[in-house]
This record gives sequence, structure tokens and C-alpha cells, in this order.
Amino acid sequence: MNLQPIIDQALRFVGPPVLNTYKRLTTSTGGDALTGRYGSVTTADTLLDPQPIYRQLGKDAEVLNAVGLAVSGTTYEFLVSSTALSDVELAQKNLSLVQKDAAGTQVLAFKIVGFTPVQGFGKNLTFKIFADVVTR
Repeated sequence: MNLQPIIDQALRFVGPPVLNTYKRLTTSTGGDALTGRYGSVTTADTLLDPQPIYRQLGKDAEVLNAVGLAVSGTTYEFLVSSTALSDVELAQKNLSLVQKDAAGTQVLAFKIVGFTPVQGFGKNLTFKIFADVVTR
């Protein structure tokens, strides 16, 4: 049984969100990795489809810290379909999430601090992504 189309449809039904969420891939070339100065930095933003559901953890962070995930009350939890992001992409250190308003202006940027797959029938259906705000 393929649940992925049903999950994607449910995520689309809940939206659209106020802010659109994008995956951001940052590429650095040249420079000195030891000092952290790079010659050229480029970013590529790709709109996630379907859009994820997200919330700020608040007091739920205490429970997640108890099971070994280092998060704070200001950490956000995103529920993202596996058709929008794969586990291979999520493992990349140069991947982050950004949220933009309807005009395409960046409002928030997030650093991914952890993720867990939600599985069914031996497949990743969605991911719970935990991310900290790095800019407002």
C-alpha cells in the first residue's frame, strides 16, 4: 500500500502556511576552511512541495531533551513529506531551511539540529525536523 500520496494530500489540505518554507543548499568555493573565510558563497533555495507543517516546541522541548535530543523552547519542529526532502539531503551539513513571505522576502532562517523519520510499511513517509532560528 502506498501511503505517500495520501500523506502529501493531507499536508496540502492543512496549508497553505502564512510563510513558505524552502530548503537552502549553500555551496562555498575557494577561501580558507581553517579560518572560516570563503572566497565565494552561493545559495540555492527550492520551495518544498508539499509545504510542511511547523510549530515552535515551547515546553515540549523538555520531553525531547529527556530522550537525548538537544533542543530548546525556541526550536521549531517541521513535519516534512519524504517527497519534499530525503534522508540523504537532510544528512548534508550545508542544508538549512528558510521561510519567506508572499513577496519572496526571507523572514526566518533555520539551522537543522536533528531529524527523525516517520515510517510506514518499511518506507520513510515523513520526517520530523528540529531546527533553531539563526536569523529573523
